[in-house]
Amino acid sequence: MKRALMIPAMLAFCLADGAMAATEENAEDFMQIHEIEIMFHQAGTTKNLDLMLSLFADDATLTSGGKTYTGKDQIRSYWQAAGTFQPQNQWVAYTPAFHIG
Repeated sequence: MKRALMIPAMLAFCLADGAMAATEENAEDFMQIHEIEIMFHQAGTTKNLDLMLSLFADDATLTSGGKTYTGKDQIRSYWQAAGTFQPQNQWVAYTPAFHIG
């Protein structure tokens, strides 16, 4: 059974900002945010943990469920435990175009 991959709050926030960036003067910013979204969904759908980690800076922090993960090693452990990357889950990420802008 395939399940849709939910966008974490951090990405949803970026997309909300991305809608505002869709003006002509910020079109490049909007497209860069859109590329991040594409990579995020591709990483989750294909279970490509290295691609997911490429979205994070070496000193990034990620907070989820009241716990903070700092640096790529801790963020890697977060994603390894996440349902997205569990072998038994066959999720397909999809964001309809009307949500993008």
